[in-house]
Amino acid sequence: MALTIIPAVWEDFIVNLMPQANNAINQGLTKIIEDPSIRDKDTSWRRPYLKSLDSVNTGTTRVTTSTTVTYAALNDYSEVFPIVHGYGAIAQHDLNTITQGIDAMQLIAPQIAEKNLKDIQGMLKYMTDGIYGTSGVLEATHVKDYSSVAITPEHIDEAAEWALGENWEKCDKIYLHTTVKRALQDDIKGHLTTLANGQTVLREYLGQYQIITNNTICAPVGGVYKTWIAGGNPFTIGYQRALALEASRNAATFEDRLQWTYHIGFGLDGVSMTTDNNNPSDAELQDVANYTKVAEQDRNILLVQLQTLV
Repeated sequence: MALTIIPAVWEDFIVNLMPQANNAINQGLTKIIEDPSIRDKDTSWRRPYLKSLDSVNTGTTRVTTSTTVTYAALNDYSEVFPIVHGYGAIAQHDLNTITQGIDAMQLIAPQIAEKNLKDIQGMLKYMTDGIYGTSGVLEATHVKDYSSVAITPEHIDEAAEWALGENWEKCDKIYLHTTVKRALQDDIKGHLTTLANGQTVLREYLGQYQIITNNTICAPVGGVYKTWIAGGNPFTIGYQRALALEASRNAATFEDRLQWTYHIGFGLDGVSMTTDNNNPSDAELQDVANYTKVAEQDRNILLVQLQTLV
């Protein structure tokens, strides 16, 4: 993930950068809600949904001369996403500025927005560990295990179709580790009779998929790599409050100080945290016990994990 941040932008990180974060965080894995229904005192972000008509009126009811209409009650459900409050702070002593001959604070400040986005990406990684991990709420339905073999193009379609049924055709992105990407290119080229550039072959062979490398979300665990097959933008991120950025001077210690805080809610569509988990730690985001599936059908959760050796 790479960003070029200019000072005029990072000063209002949430307003200016969050709309761009759809590309910055995993290049399309997330959708950004600029004005979600999160209040300052909320400990969780609730997203209400009305259950579909298919789940309320199941099957086909036929009319006869003796039919009495039965009315089905409409129902709703909520996705409960955690809210995380994060901060960072840096300080610079006057003597360091003079002896180094540079204003380090001025040079490093444009990196603040990029650092915050990397933090968010890391939290999404911990969340997927909890949701898709051993005994996780989606392990049985959305994790295809080919961990004894190297990846092939057939594995990608097979995993998506196995998990999502006919909805697999909605999948349009693949997120893979750079090591897995090279292995996939080599596998494809090994079945061709003519030489071609690996990138060109990979994109032509996989057709419908946008191919994205991400070594955070796809990091290997115990020698097993995780490749993600996604449809649309399965993660949702919203901000609770605009970035608070404060600069101050501590004359007693001869220091200039800068600090910032962010307050965001985020989650995977179709999955809910089981309790109000205010400001969860990385370990709590990683805990499989903290999630429950709320989507009406498994096929509506458009994020499938494929496990391979490479």
